[in-house]
Amino acid sequence: MNYPSTHFVESAGTVLFDLSTRQICLLHHISSNEYLLPKGRRNLGESRPDAAIRETREETGWTCRLSRVKMWTRCTLAVSEEESRVENVPRRVDGVVEPFMLTQRMLPAEKGKGVKIIWWFVGLVEEAVERGKGEEQFEAELLSFEAAVDRLTFPDGQGSRSSSHRHL
Repeated sequence: MNYPSTHFVESAGTVLFDLSTRQICLLHHISSNEYLLPKGRRNLGESRPDAAIRETREETGWTCRLSRVKMWTRCTLAVSEEESRVENVPRRVDGVVEPFMLTQRMLPAEKGKGVKIIWWFVGLVEEAVERGKGEEQFEAELLSFEAAVDRLTFPDGQGSRSSSHRHL
């Protein structure tokens, strides 16, 4: 399926961990009573990692860094021209800052139809940085991993959370 630029939205977000308390951050959207992971639309010219960090800070108030993770990926490694024929199979990589999951949601007709793509990263709270004020429509909560999975509103968020801790 192909989508013109008017019919897709690209977002980035984090599964945000506070390693000192072994908790995960969820956003409680007050008016809808939904529990979500922090994420939002990427700005023009902004990288996906930068969008994930910015959106997490704006929505939760916490400054974060993206964690280097161990993961399986089909991305090619940086190779020389002689090695450029890399087989298209999953391979394990260590210590990379890459999205560990992609969510695709169909946009409803009232939002113009099309698709919303969300790139998910593992985020870590920067403990040395004082927490700022998050967006008013959200309350950021730190929860145990199990409580976070139980509370997430969207099933695809549960998959993001449950697989993210394996990459730490």
